[in-house]
Amino acid sequence: MMAEFERKYGKEIPTWSGDFTPYWEDGAYSTAKEEGDVRVLSARLTNLIDAAKILKKPIDPHLLYRAKRSIVLWHEHTWGAWNSISAPDDPEVIAQWKYKKAFADSAGWYLAEIEKRIGVKPAAMTGYSLDALPPEFDWYIVEGSDPATARRQDASGLVEDEMDDSYQHVHYKIDLDPIRSKHSRHLAFPFKIPNATVRIGISDTCVTPESGRFPGSNNDFFCVQRWIDVSNDSMGVTIVCPQGALWEVGEMVDERKVNPGHGTNPEMYKAWKTEAKSSSTIYLYALNNYWHTNFKADQAGPITFDLYLKMHGPFKLKDARRFGLEMTRPVITWR
Repeated sequence: MMAEFERKYGKEIPTWSGDFTPYWEDGAYSTAKEEGDVRVLSARLTNLIDAAKILKKPIDPHLLYRAKRSIVLWHEHTWGAWNSISAPDDPEVIAQWKYKKAFADSAGWYLAEIEKRIGVKPAAMTGYSLDALPPEFDWYIVEGSDPATARRQDASGLVEDEMDDSYQHVHYKIDLDPIRSKHSRHLAFPFKIPNATVRIGISDTCVTPESGRFPGSNNDFFCVQRWIDVSNDSMGVTIVCPQGALWEVGEMVDERKVNPGHGTNPEMYKAWKTEAKSSSTIYLYALNNYWHTNFKADQAGPITFDLYLKMHGPFKLKDARRFGLEMTRPVITWR
């Protein structure tokens, strides 16, 4: 059928290439701790596979399969039952979340077992402090759906010991009580970089809010694989957050249903942004519970985020890619 469809209409159908910034991924951060953990585990597994090849120590195929399976099934989009938001204490909802969380827990166990069997371990990440960057940025909590009501949130941040002028590592921990009313949390980076362009790392290249994406892509937030960069022709900064995939450019997500619908029984709805532009202010979209089904109604802390920041001159893609790999796939050692 598809071959016939292509034969008849292939020359008439317009085509595009580029990234498609999706719309569903914010639900993953209704369980930010586990999502961050599994992102880190996924990068570690890639490192272990490479190390095993170098050392000529084969990984047990059963362990490797179970590790990959756990990581993939954690990222399947359903984090809970159909009524996980409307009836979060329903026994079925609780049971489904335990089943889902087991994939994240199992991934950690399988990776630890693989590391033990091939005799490798991750090296400790060292931190560096740059005088050009403030040691803390502003965290904001939106209680409800309107980002205009955002208030500053206290979060403990640790800047590692100053060693040289390579990069800055800030380790944040959010202590969070379960909250079932709609809310979100964001980390603001208000850089003073005139005429900035935001570049979002995708595979071995990058896109910007203005270019490189399909028409119809999500403009409210962006999915970052390893790194995001804010720079102009003379200076900039590359940021890596191994646990965080969602970033907002210019402003925080507006989840209000303030747009009137059409028809005989119109309902108010949220309108997605139709365009996005680069800005020198970006936000880590750290967590939320905005979904109405399938995801978690609440989440508890502590939840950690590591931020690695590297100041630079004119932007160079190869340098951003290398920094992203170095910070998400740290050196491992073996004995």
